[in-house]
Amino acid sequence: MTSEKRSCDTTEFHKAVQPVMTGVMAALALWIAISVHAPRFMAYGPALTGLAAWIAVRYRCGIWLPVPRLYLALAAGIPALALVSALWALDPAFAAEEALKLALVLLPGMFLFSVLRAAPADLVSSRAWWLLAGLGAALLFLIVELSFDMPLYRLTHGLPEDHHLDRFQMNRGTVIVTLAAIACLPLLLPLTRQVPGGARVTLHLAAVLLALLLAVHAATESQSANLALGLALAAMVLFPVHWNKAFGILSAGIAMLLTSAPWLSGYLYDKLAALTRDNEWLRDAYAAQRMEIWSFISEYALRKPWTGFGIEATRYIRDFEIPGVWFHNTEILHPHNFALQIWIEFGGIGILLSIVFFALLVRGIAQIGDTPEKGARLSARIALGLFIACLSVAATGYGLWQGWWIGAFCLAAALWCVTDKALRAFYHS
Repeated sequence: MTSEKRSCDTTEFHKAVQPVMTGVMAALALWIAISVHAPRFMAYGPALTGLAAWIAVRYRCGIWLPVPRLYLALAAGIPALALVSALWALDPAFAAEEALKLALVLLPGMFLFSVLRAAPADLVSSRAWWLLAGLGAALLFLIVELSFDMPLYRLTHGLPEDHHLDRFQMNRGTVIVTLAAIACLPLLLPLTRQVPGGARVTLHLAAVLLALLLAVHAATESQSANLALGLALAAMVLFPVHWNKAFGILSAGIAMLLTSAPWLSGYLYDKLAALTRDNEWLRDAYAAQRMEIWSFISEYALRKPWTGFGIEATRYIRDFEIPGVWFHNTEILHPHNFALQIWIEFGGIGILLSIVFFALLVRGIAQIGDTPEKGARLSARIALGLFIACLSVAATGYGLWQGWWIGAFCLAAALWCVTDKALRAFYHS
């Protein structure tokens, strides 16, 4: 027990937080399930859950749980950088407003991690199967929507049957559910000791969930989700988590890619864009259009390589030199690549801070597996898979500061916290 818990001994704390953890675990399962139809709610749902639980622990046990310092630094640092960028932003008022929005999304998230970190492992483990239930529901929702012209989406949005809908409406939900699957499917292992029939029943459940996940990825139009799942599985299976130098190599590789992104994107556009015409998967992913976007944004970012043009700058830039070979719009909301977004918004200063952040994050993942505890390396592999999946989507898909996307990061990390505790309780029992 930490010093903050002196007013409440171990037994009392366990009893006091039991209903709190019941609510948190039920809420996490709910957020997974409803993410299919309400992905934008991720901006606030998980974080507010954590804030409510943090206050409830104070009420029931008389303590304020400590907040993770690294998360606090990140959650305060990003809005602070966005606010500073208002000094040189194309629209200073909008930059300041965006900084406030980021703070409102990021800062409450630290309470969720505070509660999960302090939660007794047995309380988390005994309720972890709820997350699998939420995942199963989300996968079923996606299968129904993708297979039958989105009947539930029409119902929840009041749309008639003859209203045309594109299946890309399910892309955000597919990405969130994919991250949830990476984090939660390992919970099947401790479930073998919690259900009648043990390993046999759990094996059948695993087969059902994996079949649903593969069916969703076969039907989805989200190539970002496809790529994220593939890269995450490859990292989880192949990455040598037992070799600490491998994490150093990973950090160095990320740093090199971040630093070289404006020049690398131009090379990719010149050499590879035309080749994507011969690959259906890449054509459907709009790979050539992405490469053209990356190319002209890179050229513009290098006009102010040290500070960039302020947060969400691409919304206000009207003089991009767009070749118009693949991408024919005259305006763009975001670069569809987090590294280039940092370059054009914050320049080399933002890239340097990003390199430090990723180095700390990778080191944290390495430290997870660098313990003698059973299950530690498995937890490290899951954390690495989630990290690679998030990095993959951020490099190919959505704007970095979209509230639902930041919330998806928080949800994925929270689900990993649950899985980590459940696995450790399983191996220690």
